[in-house]
Amino acid sequence: MTDQDLQPFHNHYQKSRKATLFTAIGSFVIAGGLWFLPSNNSAQTKLLVAIVFGAIGVGLLAYQFLKVDPKNRASLEKFNSNFQDVVWIYIIQRTANQAHTHSIFHLHFLDGSKLELVVQGPDERKTTQMLVQHCQAVWDFHDEFKSMFAQNPASLREYYLSQQG
Repeated sequence: MTDQDLQPFHNHYQKSRKATLFTAIGSFVIAGGLWFLPSNNSAQTKLLVAIVFGAIGVGLLAYQFLKVDPKNRASLEKFNSNFQDVVWIYIIQRTANQAHTHSIFHLHFLDGSKLELVVQGPDERKTTQMLVQHCQAVWDFHDEFKSMFAQNPASLREYYLSQQG
């Protein structure tokens, strides 16, 4: 699998990270800038507002760097290097006001781990094509697949291979 194939995944994480970091920096700028604005408010009020905006900035930074739990981070690294371990894929389409906004790709691995990837725009079609081309996995959500994955993830690979031949 090439870097070009994986570009949609990297695009999502880079966009998400940039937006969060921009908002956090904006919160810090607002918090620090309050001290230099002339106002009739007391220093205590300015301090309280600065603390609130500072906390928002710290919270966003913590969220950005702690939101990916180790299991998902390991799954993403595994997908990058060992994509053939994906045994089951299904996609959930999300809408807002009856307009498609993004898709969530649910990837399930041989070792029982899972990974959710949010993909938007033209990257959705590229991602689907790349997964179909490179992964020997069953597609779509069925209760039967859910049960098979819970009992023995390798059984999904066997099922896929039996349907191909």
